[in-house]
Amino acid sequence: MKLLNSNRFYLPGQTEFLHLASVSDGVREYICFANVHNQKVYIEDISNGSPSFIEDDFLVESIADFLTRKKVLDLSKPLLPDDIWYRNPNEVGKISI
Repeated sequence: MKLLNSNRFYLPGQTEFLHLASVSDGVREYICFANVHNQKVYIEDISNGSPSFIEDDFLVESIADFLTRKKVLDLSKPLLPDDIWYRNPNEVGKISI
């Protein structure tokens, strides 16, 4: 498994779903994203250009374990995009979500 991207950003055209990571197993690519409102995390196959449900629970568990080891799924960090998370601390009180 290879971590392709762990930048946090809203998925295009969304303010509800936050990209947490993109990974590859050498054959297929997967995306991990979170719903910022209900805190649910999703892992889906994106090999065909759009997210699709993964039927194989063992595969999803393997990807989640990999992302946990890489500290991507350390949800102690607030579910915020990097451009907000890395702002000047003096501006933090000005964030509205």
